[in-house]
Amino acid sequence: MLVKIEKFFQIFDKIIKKSRLLTNLIKILIIFISFYVVITNVNYLELKNNLISAKFNHSNLIKIFFFLFLVFIFYALRFNILINKNKKKYKINQTLELNLYSNLASQFGIFFNIIVRLLFGSKINISSKKVFKVTILENLLTLIFFFILVPFYIFFFNYNLFIILIFFLVSVYLIYKITISNYLDTFIITIVLNFINFLVIYEVALYIGIKPSNLFIFLIPIVVFLVALPLTPTEWGWREMLFIKIFNLSNVSSEQALILSIIYGLITLIFSIIIVLIHAFFLKTRTSKLL
Repeated sequence: MLVKIEKFFQIFDKIIKKSRLLTNLIKILIIFISFYVVITNVNYLELKNNLISAKFNHSNLIKIFFFLFLVFIFYALRFNILINKNKKKYKINQTLELNLYSNLASQFGIFFNIIVRLLFGSKINISSKKVFKVTILENLLTLIFFFILVPFYIFFFNYNLFIILIFFLVSVYLIYKITISNYLDTFIITIVLNFINFLVIYEVALYIGIKPSNLFIFLIPIVVFLVALPLTPTEWGWREMLFIKIFNLSNVSSEQALILSIIYGLITLIFSIIIVLIHAFFLKTRTSKLL
């Protein structure tokens, strides 16, 4: 299965290289469309009123940072397991710096995430080929996880037993392939990681005073999956559009959805900066003691 995947991405990469300019133009176009949708769907007077009247629950902030810490732990653990599926083995402390900075870079988009991984990977002799392979596998495992969730959404939005059955059978086949390909451990980590991510959005919603309905909770996985798609150079703008359009279905106003998206983005960015600074401080302290 892995050989077939690698061949697919080799062909895909050749196509992308031939049309790199077109790809970049499409990504920029999506960014502009996203910002246009946000601007035209938000009443800025209402947005201002929402911000003024918002009652931030700081007890939720502690939960958010705790869940984000767990997300990072599983993010680093998955990377370490995938990078070690060859002869050379790396301890988690060897890849810690790489994971800290790539996690921070990922707040600005997958392109920055890959660049940071390549830079820090070269310091510990991880080849660029291995970095790309692991990044592809991470995204593929996430894609499979959300593919497995599709039947539930089809059942909810459009009761069609035949389509549900097809997706269910394909999901069973994919899980079987993952198991025999020795990626079951990282797939389980991917499931846990994404569920914790769902909890982060849920807690951020509570933090800004939104009372999530059952439909809101049900829509969170769709938002997380679509935000993670590398369709734009950065999540900013694209994420805000998705939050507005999708959470509108659960009677959350465009203004509330925009605030939720921005606060979520800022909190995850601040958390990523904090853990990088903590690591840098302890590294400097340990180095000064050695000297």
